[in-house]
Amino acid sequence: MRGALLLVTLLTPLAFAPVVVAAAESATLLAEALRLKEEYRDAEALTRLEPLLREDAAHGPALLQAAHLHFRLGWLYSEGDERRRRFFLADEMAQRALAAAPEDVATRLMAVVARGKVAGYLSSSEQVRIAREISAELAALARLLPPDDVDLLHVAAWLHFKVGKVSAVERLLADLFFGGLPEGLQVDTAMATMRRLIELRPESPVYPYDLGVFYQRLGQPGQARPWFEKVAAMAVKTPEEQVYQRWAKRRLAQLGG
Repeated sequence: MRGALLLVTLLTPLAFAPVVVAAAESATLLAEALRLKEEYRDAEALTRLEPLLREDAAHGPALLQAAHLHFRLGWLYSEGDERRRRFFLADEMAQRALAAAPEDVATRLMAVVARGKVAGYLSSSEQVRIAREISAELAALARLLPPDDVDLLHVAAWLHFKVGKVSAVERLLADLFFGGLPEGLQVDTAMATMRRLIELRPESPVYPYDLGVFYQRLGQPGQARPWFEKVAAMAVKTPEEQVYQRWAKRRLAQLGG
């Protein structure tokens, strides 16, 4: 039976052949995906990338954009299991993009962001290992990017905050069982870095919102409130900015008073 099926396949290859995406069509699909992404039509953008990735599973530019899109769909528009699914898809796409273009700085940075998002769903030992990997990669990227690169600074601020606020007991356990957390990461550096980002991009609600989150997680709601109020009062434009403003208003309501 298998021999007969093979014979039919060989005799009628066109009936079973996958659709081939020509080079010109590939460029068009990628350009359309980028346009839709700029318009925040993320799900539609992903549909433009699917034929490219079916045709070439190692298409670096398409993988990088797919990683961005899955991350944004998870971070801005999803919750619970759907957010988790999107983050793991972003991580998968970013790692495949990295394998296709290991020296590309934008791809390396996206891989760091995606890996940081999935870390929270993993075991303590994996979180410690990923923290060390991210710290080392950010140090390497800092030698390749301008000192005021906002994406690099943003990731660094969050890494400093998350590792810097780990308690002494948790740090000791990490040292004893998991090889230790990266050294030199401080909450004060996180706060200063986020303030620097606010100076660099005063029109963006992302950084004042995150600084408010830092203060709130440190148990300082009085320090957090002005930053959430700043975001709530901004004239936001993009869907992403609107989401951050909505989050800020929600946090203000939770703070009360």
